[in-house]
Parts: sequence; structure tokens; C-alpha cells
Amino acid sequence: MERQRKIILLIFYALTEEEREDPDPLALFNREKIKEISNKTNLEEKEIEVFRDIYIKNTIDLVKIMKLLGPKNKC
Repeated sequence: MERQRKIILLIFYALTEEEREDPDPLALFNREKIKEISNKTNLEEKEIEVFRDIYIKNTIDLVKIMKLLGPKNKC
């Protein structure tokens, strides 16, 4: 768990301010960005890829849940 937290923090600090404000997982974790983050943080590219996969899956799950809840009823 501590290692995962460290990876998340390192990735966060490797991002630009714009990327932090608008975290588009597909744009953030393309091949070039993974290499750039790896160079800045000394993380293995594989570690970043695993984090990316988890991040994208969680984002997709959240969207699915929101769709299941449907639009709010307005009174």
C-alpha cells in the first residue's frame, strides 16, 4: 500500500499543472508520457502502466455507476 501511494505521488508531481487540473487518462498515459514520467521519477515504465490501467478501470467504473444512477429527478 505504501508503495502504491508513493507511485501515485511521484506520478502526480511529474505532471504539468494543466495535466493535474484536467486528468484525461488517455492523454496522460500515452507511450511518450509514460517515458517522460519514468525519466522524471525513476519509476519503472511497467509500474506506471499498471497504475494507468487501474486508474482507467476505476474511471470507467465510476462512469458506469453514474449512468446506472441516471439523471436526477427535478421537482
